[in-house]
Amino acid sequence: MWRTKHVPVSIHDPNSERLEEVTEEIVAELEDESIIRNVQTSLEDTAPELQVLIDEDAALEEGLVPAQIAEIVNNATNGQTATAIETEDNDIYQVNVRYQDEVLESIENFENLSLQNQDGEYITLADVATIEEGESPATINRADMTPAVDFDVVYESSGTLGETSAVVADILDDIELDDEAEFVIGGDEELMNEAFENMALAFALGLIFIYLVMVAQFESFKYPFVIMFTVPLFVIGVMLALTVTQTPISVIALIGVIVLAGIVVNNAIVLVDYINQKKEKGLPSREAIIEGVKDRTRPILITALTTILGVTPLALAIGEGTEMQQPMGIVVIGGLISSTLLTLFVIPVIYSLFDKETRSMNKKFVTPDGEIVYARDLKKKEETGSEEYELSEQQALPEPEQSSVETRETSESGDYSKDEIVHILEELVRRSKQRNDSKEDKDEEK
Repeated sequence: MWRTKHVPVSIHDPNSERLEEVTEEIVAELEDESIIRNVQTSLEDTAPELQVLIDEDAALEEGLVPAQIAEIVNNATNGQTATAIETEDNDIYQVNVRYQDEVLESIENFENLSLQNQDGEYITLADVATIEEGESPATINRADMTPAVDFDVVYESSGTLGETSAVVADILDDIELDDEAEFVIGGDEELMNEAFENMALAFALGLIFIYLVMVAQFESFKYPFVIMFTVPLFVIGVMLALTVTQTPISVIALIGVIVLAGIVVNNAIVLVDYINQKKEKGLPSREAIIEGVKDRTRPILITALTTILGVTPLALAIGEGTEMQQPMGIVVIGGLISSTLLTLFVIPVIYSLFDKETRSMNKKFVTPDGEIVYARDLKKKEETGSEEYELSEQQALPEPEQSSVETRETSESGDYSKDEIVHILEELVRRSKQRNDSKEDKDEEK
C-alpha cells in the first residue's frame, strides 16, 4: 500500500507581506524535489470576504477618516453592545444591536450602508469606499505574537524522515531568510531528535554500569578496560548492516545498539577470564594469550551464532507487525558478526599491551660482542638448571670472531666508544654473577 508521510514546517516573520512572498518561493523550491510529493500551506485555506477599499480624498471631503469608516463597518457587520439587562436572578445579558442579515447578503446592500458625515448628513458607504469580493486566510497563525505560515510537506513512502528534513533545511538555508525570520521543523523530526538525545544518555549510562559490574567481577580496573574495546568493534558491523539493507537510523535501531553493548562484551569476558586462568596456572603471558584464543574461539563463535540465528526472523520481518522491530534485528546481527570476528584478533593485542610481561618482550640487551638481543629471543636453560640465558635456535647469535684479548686490544685501539665498553663490562659482570649464584645453589642442593 502506498503510504504518505508528513513533515511539518513553520516560518515566522514579523513582516506579513515578506512572509507571503517567501512562502511562495519556498513552495516552488520544495515541489521541485523528487522526494517531495506535495506541499500545502496555511495560506491556501482561505475564506470569501468583502474588502472595503476606502477613498481617502472622498472621506476627507465628508469629514471622515478611515478609522471612523472602519468602525462603522465593523459595527454594522458584528453589531454593537447597546445596553445590558439584569434579571431577577442577577444574571446580566448583553444586548447587541446590528443590521439584519438581508442588509449584508449582497454587495449592493452593503454599499448602501448609511454613514453620518461631519455635517450630520447621511451618505452611503459607496460614496467614500469601493466594495470588492476577495479571499483571506481562514485562520491567522501567530507564534509568540509573530505572523507565521505553517507548511505540510508530504514526502514519498520510499523516503525517510531524516532525508526529507535535511532537504527542507537545505532549501530554507539556500533561500536566505531575513534576519528577523526563522523556521522550525517540528513534528516527528523534533520528537526523533529528543529521542536520540535520550538514547545517547541511556547508551552512556549502560556502558558505565557494564564497566562497574566487570570491575567487581575481575577485582581490577585494567581488565574491564580491555574488554570495553569490544564496543567500537560492533559499531563497524552496525553501520555496514544498515547501509547494505538501506535501513535508516531510527529509535528502534538505537535500542538494538544499546542491547548490543551488553551482548558483545560477553565474548571478551570469556576470553580475558580464560587467559587469566592460564596465567594463574603458571603459563607465561604470551603462551596464555595464544592458548586462550585457540581454546575459546569455538565457544565464542557458537555463542554468537546462536544469538544471530535467534534474531534472524526479526531481521527478516517474518510475521505480522514485525516491520517495526526489523531495524533492531538488523543492528544486532551486524554488530555481532563484526564484534565476534574482530574480538578474536583485537582483544588479545590490547591485552598484550596492558600486560607487563608481554610489554617487556621487546626489551633490548647487548651481548659482549656488541650484538643487540631482544628479551623475547632469550630463554632459560631449564634442563640444566642454569640461570644463564641463551638465544632461541631461530635467531642465535653468531660465534664471536675475536677472543677476549683481541676484544680488549680492539677496545684500546678506539673501535668501541666509552659507553659501549662500560655497557659490555656491566653485561659481563651480570652474567658472571649469575654463574656464581647458580653454582652456590647447586652446592647447597648437594
